[in-house]
Amino acid sequence: MGFRNHLHVCQHCGVVHATSSSTGPRVCAVCKGFDFSEYSPEKYATWKLFGEFKRAVGKKEVRVRLADGATVGDALDGLLDRYSALAQLVGDPVERRSDVHLLLNHVDVGFADGLDSKLKADDELALFTPVA
Repeated sequence: MGFRNHLHVCQHCGVVHATSSSTGPRVCAVCKGFDFSEYSPEKYATWKLFGEFKRAVGKKEVRVRLADGATVGDALDGLLDRYSALAQLVGDPVERRSDVHLLLNHVDVGFADGLDSKLKADDELALFTPVA
């Protein structure tokens, strides 16, 4: 009686594995002992800074780590906490200067849920004032 391989895709890692049974495990041996319930990859968003904000921070981009459920307001608070010179320019996030614009993926946050707009990994945020 010959040995016959059957292929299956691991439901965790997505790698195709061979097994001797067509009804074999759908989780590979590597993934079988791993607890995926606690696995949460780190998520980041990028702030793009322009004009006086870029000068205050000393760089044009700042990456920020996002917690689960993070909002634009959370990311802004984190940015302002990290750079006090920037915080002085922007002012209180709720009562910020009217000429300060916030974009989320190239769209003004005012067209979404404002500072309550939810963020996801690799979102791009922009902070700037209009140039005349």
